[in-house]
Amino acid sequence: MEGEAERFCSLLHEIKKRDRLSVLAWCIMPNHYHLLVRTESVPLWRSIRSLQHAYSRGFNRRCKVLGPLWQARYKARPVRETDALLRVLAYVHLNPVTAGMASDPGRYRWSGHRELLRRVVRQSVA
Repeated sequence: MEGEAERFCSLLHEIKKRDRLSVLAWCIMPNHYHLLVRTESVPLWRSIRSLQHAYSRGFNRRCKVLGPLWQARYKARPVRETDALLRVLAYVHLNPVTAGMASDPGRYRWSGHRELLRRVVRQSVA
């Protein structure tokens, strides 16, 4: 997972800069990912399509497989209130704990939680 997560983070970082996204929370799991983002002028669907297409194309080339990588279209929900924003932020960062992959969200490498705790200066997404 390490190499694949690094590739995904790198692509997300490029798209973040290109489309001027603000990544508020992120977590990469072995079979899915969670993002909490704020968009500016570029529609979210365009950014996610670019991310998923570029990652899928590279993954298929590296693994010598064909066909779609993603099971279904991404799901997006607008978050307009502070309470909802805080719940989504917690959900994203607690995902590895809920899945039994970490005892503490700060111990999971592929999440932005350590940045919030200032345990790392910056990872490749932020």
